[in-house]
Amino acid sequence: MKISDLREFIRLSETLHYTTTAREFYITQPVLSKHIVNMENELDTKLFIRASSGVELTKIGNIFLKHASRIVREYDIARDHIELAKAGLEKFFVLGYLYGAARSLLIPALNRFSKRYPDIFVSLKALEFDEVIPEITNSTIDVALTTLFNIDESFLKESYCIIPLYEDSLSIFLPEDHPLAKRDQISIYDLKGEKITITAAPFMTNDSNVMKSYLSPIWDQLEIRYGLLDVLSMRMLMKNHNSLYFTFNHLKNILDDDIVAIPLKETSHIKFPVSILYPKSEDCESLRAFAQCFKDEAQLQIKKKTIYANSSFSKT
Repeated sequence: MKISDLREFIRLSETLHYTTTAREFYITQPVLSKHIVNMENELDTKLFIRASSGVELTKIGNIFLKHASRIVREYDIARDHIELAKAGLEKFFVLGYLYGAARSLLIPALNRFSKRYPDIFVSLKALEFDEVIPEITNSTIDVALTTLFNIDESFLKESYCIIPLYEDSLSIFLPEDHPLAKRDQISIYDLKGEKITITAAPFMTNDSNVMKSYLSPIWDQLEIRYGLLDVLSMRMLMKNHNSLYFTFNHLKNILDDDIVAIPLKETSHIKFPVSILYPKSEDCESLRAFAQCFKDEAQLQIKKKTIYANSSFSKT
């Protein structure tokens, strides 16, 4: 069974349409059908069944899809490692990171690391919050820089090394000319009648639901604006809607000075670390050094007060 056949199978499971899938791979529909039949013959089972709208995966097809996806992912990682080895680089790993949480740390910490380990290439992948844990669990990334909000840390510690960098919290974000922008702290009851921009599915769905729960006592007294699909659009949507947004304080790292972050009184007790984490099974000197470079940079920036979070450094 060829990797190319697995790629075709995976894509067909997404489109559920032979002609569309064949066109994407620059082959004809009969050729694609032959490849799928060959796979089914090799596995001695049906992967797809005919449906009124096209085709559907069988129960066994769904099981095979999980394994096929893992095989293709591992193959691609192996190819990347081989290409880097051919280029003279001995090691390679992928850092998945939250842009806002990592922005001020990323370049100086990577520079620290590259001076110590010049033969290790670090590839970067910007992720949204809800994507980080699934990606590191599936080995799509090797190490993550993320916030541990709404996550069972005790569960993670069973399988992952966790290195706290700094503490984060939750804040209300609003334009600097908003009447509430001069406050040191805002209560949810100060928000009655305000426009609030809310993330739209599937962006940060799980954690947005938790944040919405904090606003539940006045939810029916807010004017809700849906539509936020990514972090970098937050400022534009807030300005366009003349609205507020309730989210991680670390996002101040990526916003202009005309957006103010003010703690919400009812959530001021909630603190959670921005951390480096990687599987214990992959623990090694280079990953420990990588995490230490970020920890050292975070400590330096906290002293300079250039990280827009809770401005405290976890000693654990």
